[in-house]
Amino acid sequence: MSPRRRRYPVLRLVPSVFGVLLAALSCGPPPQPTPLDSPKHRAVWLSPANWAHADADSAAARIRGFATAVALGGSPTLLVPVDAETGAASPDGFDPLAVAIDGGHAHGLGVHAGLTLSVADGEPPAAARARWKEIARHVATHYEVDGLYFSESRDRSAVGAAAEALLVKPYLVVSASSLRHVIGLAPVHGVLAPDDTMSWRAKGSQVVGLDLTAWLTSGAADRVVHVDSAAHEPTTDANGHLVILLPDRPDTLRVVADGDTLALETRFWKPPYNYSVTAAGTVTRSAPWVELRAAPPTATTRDTFEFLGHTDSLARATINGVGVKVYATGVFFDSLALAKGRNRIRLEARWPDGRLAVYEEEFERRIDPPRPPLPLWIDEKSVEPGDSLTLLPTDVVRLSFRGSPGQKATAHIKPGGLELPFGRIDGEHSATYSTDLHLSRLKPGRSYRVEIRLHQAGGGSRIRHRLANPIEVRRLHELPLVITSAPESYVSWSLGAVRLGGPYVAEYPEGVVLQTTGRFGRRYRVRFGPHSVGYIHERYVDVAPGGTVMPRYHLRSISASATDSTDVVRIPRPEPVPYIVRSDPDGRRIVVTLYGVQTSSTWLAHRSGMRYVDRVTWRQLDAETYEATLHLKTDRIWGYDVRPDGRSLVVTLRHPPSLSPAADQPLAGLKIAIEAGHGGSSTGAIGLSGLLERDVNLATALLLADSCEAAGAEVIQLRDGFDGIPYMARRDSVRASGADVFISVHANAAGGGFLRAGGTCTFYHDPFWAPLATHIYGHMLDLGLGEFGTVGSFNYRPTRMSSVPSVLVEQAFMSHAEDEEFLSSEAGRQAIAGKILAGLLDWLAEQPVDTRASVDE
Repeated sequence: MSPRRRRYPVLRLVPSVFGVLLAALSCGPPPQPTPLDSPKHRAVWLSPANWAHADADSAAARIRGFATAVALGGSPTLLVPVDAETGAASPDGFDPLAVAIDGGHAHGLGVHAGLTLSVADGEPPAAARARWKEIARHVATHYEVDGLYFSESRDRSAVGAAAEALLVKPYLVVSASSLRHVIGLAPVHGVLAPDDTMSWRAKGSQVVGLDLTAWLTSGAADRVVHVDSAAHEPTTDANGHLVILLPDRPDTLRVVADGDTLALETRFWKPPYNYSVTAAGTVTRSAPWVELRAAPPTATTRDTFEFLGHTDSLARATINGVGVKVYATGVFFDSLALAKGRNRIRLEARWPDGRLAVYEEEFERRIDPPRPPLPLWIDEKSVEPGDSLTLLPTDVVRLSFRGSPGQKATAHIKPGGLELPFGRIDGEHSATYSTDLHLSRLKPGRSYRVEIRLHQAGGGSRIRHRLANPIEVRRLHELPLVITSAPESYVSWSLGAVRLGGPYVAEYPEGVVLQTTGRFGRRYRVRFGPHSVGYIHERYVDVAPGGTVMPRYHLRSISASATDSTDVVRIPRPEPVPYIVRSDPDGRRIVVTLYGVQTSSTWLAHRSGMRYVDRVTWRQLDAETYEATLHLKTDRIWGYDVRPDGRSLVVTLRHPPSLSPAADQPLAGLKIAIEAGHGGSSTGAIGLSGLLERDVNLATALLLADSCEAAGAEVIQLRDGFDGIPYMARRDSVRASGADVFISVHANAAGGGFLRAGGTCTFYHDPFWAPLATHIYGHMLDLGLGEFGTVGSFNYRPTRMSSVPSVLVEQAFMSHAEDEEFLSSEAGRQAIAGKILAGLLDWLAEQPVDTRASVDE
């Protein structure tokens, strides 16, 4: 790609001792290239005397010949002065810097522009600083230079001008004596001689530009400003701008001017870090601007990447010269292949008024060679098990690791001397080795160490790796009982890692006694019955005192009755046995299983007036597992709860709410709790344009509340501002509020492409709430959003309850360009609120309710 180039009035630069000035070339035909007699690893100056000619073609040929000679001489860098002398020697329409860049790059040379920081007679220092930065920015924006060299006097620091150029191209090599005082810059050797400490490379995160004109109300020009960690005490230019180099971008940037302090939070900043500070002390972008929102690390092994930019929605954007669509949010993107070595990615945004914003970054693609089989190697991070284990003799432990392909491996167990061969599955560059250790082959009551040995096939070398933690083999009576110690003690079905935790078998209150049958790191395995286990973290339990026994009892009777507002089933539980509750709407059942319980049930009492419970039955599943089943008259319930109460386990089913609907207020009498997901410092997903899920959720939740209130409902907002009720307290707040329905509003996100995963979806945990989620989902699809489905067994804590119909609505994807475009608009969010309400109304029409006369009647 050829960026736009044009002539620009710049300053005179006198070649310094760091260059090698060649003799002037005579007029006439350009000379044949010959190697230059110059030391290697030193820049060579290209001065007007080397190429001056009245004819543009001849001048260009001289420059290209000079570049060839520099390359043959072994010098890596061509230095091109950009000054009035250069302009005077140029034929009309001829740009020597552009020609030098093309000629130098053709021979693999780095081309650096040389700038002199001079002050005109009578020119204020602030105006000079602004001019230097303007020139540096122009050269960086319009020329494919690889670096900038600054000629400076003792009191004229190049830091500001260098930083200004780095805001456009952070990969540039910048050379100036004053830069040696900047902490964090990486020296670049072999550019200049004799002083290699003159040339530096920065990270993009080190360069910050601030326009302080709105914040410094008493006059922003030529103001001394203190910035924590800055290389020097910077001074604003005539435009009130400040450009600084830092060791790295801090989480909070502290700026002090005339006793006023500004603390700028930087976690949402994207390169280039060039912002305007408002009078309120926040930051915004000043036109024209463009930013890079998604890119790989500057050193990467990726062969392709989808680069994401952001600008004004009315701008025209290109990536590496190719036009791309700009969405209403201002985002644009393209997937680019990365060649081995250095790749420059250039974002351009042309604003409607013609102004141009540019940001260009360099990414080095590294191709790591595959690790050879020899010398032998074991990937220590892949070795399993990684945790300490305490298990029963009946258990089997899978041992595995990744290592050199095509070899032989054995596991050695000490004490005892047991040796096990590993099986092997060879991949392209590595192999997976695995074997099973049957603990029945080891003596109980001891701790064992496992050593892996990898042997070279056919004999030869071998290496060893010992598992970091022991394996202990214990009999059941040697393993402790534990007692739940937290108000919400979570027991999972497995050790599988899940983002939101679970899936959970149960959430126990304090005091439930559990028999452990093993330990995996910090998690106990606990036994419910002969065929059921769960896993609980040590933070939720205490080891039972010595002499504690597993609770057991006989269950004789169950009673079922009604109050004015609930059906109540009481199941005797005189001992703190574990239990599991299962919802079965398809079978119109709620199933309660108790462990350590045997039946002597001869008294199942049913009283009249129950709205939902038809009957209660029991089964003895095995010698220690008792199952009580509540058979329901309908699957359209309004919530149930199961809690220990004294010496009983009480199941409570809520009666329908009493509504007084009218034609224009169909929700009159209904109480709805609404959660705007996230809040405070929890931003949730961050959209492609920087839109925060926290803010989108709140905007939609407020619109939904307005719609529900207009339909007659009473609304409880769990978050109506920045913070709201803390996350861990939201579920309890819903329960305590007496809400009839709970709706949580969120927005989704995913990786893997900005038009890949998209659409709307709804979630529920308890299967009784599937119809509510399905109705809302069906109406959300009317918006033209893609299908992502209705998802059950979802473990989000606030909606993980059976006591209130609860669903979570993922409006659309923040990470999908079209979805985010829809979410960013007031009209889109209003439409979403309307569809959630429509789904709620459809679901309500199928629910049993108690109707009372409306006030109007």
